[in-house]
Amino acid sequence: MKLQEFKVVQSRVTVLYQPIIDIRKKIFELEGAFGDGFLTPQLIPVPDEAPIELPRIEFRSQHGHTLVRFAQVRADLITNFDANFHSNLEKCEKYIRERSELLAKAIDICNPEIAVTALALTIQWPQSNGDEASDLASLQERIFQECMRTNNVEDVRIHRSVKLENNYFLHTNFNNYRVYSANKPLNSPYPRLGELELKEYGLELETEINDRLAYHNGEDSKGLSELDMFISELKKVISSPPCY
Repeated sequence: MKLQEFKVVQSRVTVLYQPIIDIRKKIFELEGAFGDGFLTPQLIPVPDEAPIELPRIEFRSQHGHTLVRFAQVRADLITNFDANFHSNLEKCEKYIRERSELLAKAIDICNPEIAVTALALTIQWPQSNGDEASDLASLQERIFQECMRTNNVEDVRIHRSVKLENNYFLHTNFNNYRVYSANKPLNSPYPRLGELELKEYGLELETEINDRLAYHNGEDSKGLSELDMFISELKKVISSPPCY
């Protein structure tokens, strides 16, 4: 199975911090940090006694591609890249850095003790031509060799976690995916595969690096100042996926 050109689908920057109980009261200060590129923030209507991991404030970018959520113990910056970014990793990197600077500025307003910082990327290799069954069999052959080989393979999914420099965890999830389309209106929310057309299939990689290991070893997170190193490590994974 020869991989075609990849596309960058999504990025996620996550910062875990010690509890900011009054995070809702910071909404106007946080809005100032994000500036004109984002719409008016929304307070998420959850009760005060709701789990501290649930988001309390949500920001959405003007064009709708980026979502930022603040909970009492974490902030997530999620970007879904469109066709103007899919094939340009450098352009995606620039966007991630720019938005991460805004996130760091917003977090500094609350000045919490940061526990863990993480960056994740989701990459796809579309395979619009060819035989999906034989491609999956070939993928299985390369990844699993003799240990898990079986006939009539339908899906492949693997997860791998490794330590880097005794400070970082590098997680890799690798699986196949499918995109279906319907040529006519569907009468059921549960269509049969016979009513759908396989528009695209391929391989998907989600890779994340975080400094949780350093936290477990008693060290403090360096926060988003390590973003360049995070991007560099994830690019290594993208350039050499498990089936190469």
